[in-house]
Amino acid sequence: MATSDHSTQPVPALPEELRGLTYEQATPEQVARVREHVRAQLAAADARWTPEERERRHAAFLDRLHAA
Repeated sequence: MATSDHSTQPVPALPEELRGLTYEQATPEQVARVREHVRAQLAAADARWTPEERERRHAAFLDRLHAA
């Protein structure tokens, strides 16, 4: 649920040169770039929810977690 004060622009795909790398293969710079990319994806996903929706989803998640 996006509101007008939240961005809903999709995050670009991970650059081709970073795809398929393992942590052991990647240079520190590549690791940093992947982490930055993932943080941007998480921020974009988080921005889609209002605080009320976030709280509702969190409560539903905890309900499912405790039921498992």
